[in-house]
Amino acid sequence: MLVAVGPQSREDPDGRFKRELVDLAARDPTRLRIEGEIQDVAPLLPAAADVFVMPSQSEGLPNAVLEAMACGLPCVTTNVSGTRELVEDGITGYCSP
Repeated sequence: MLVAVGPQSREDPDGRFKRELVDLAARDPTRLRIEGEIQDVAPLLPAAADVFVMPSQSEGLPNAVLEAMACGLPCVTTNVSGTRELVEDGITGYCSP
């Protein structure tokens, strides 16, 4: 199951991609769940997660990656500023080229 957590992405300014995800989740809630923005992610990390994925095209220093790493989750991220300094490719996770 994929659980998507967070606000609407600034990379999706018109919300089209988020609406597509919501529609997919409605069709098969056993495979995809959309949580949106939540204040306390502790119940989801690591109790309900095996891996953390951050597919951003740009970042600063993402707190979400820091929180996942603090919980001991391996992280899969894009190779952008902030995440590439945090994730040791092949050790603490995977940072795409």
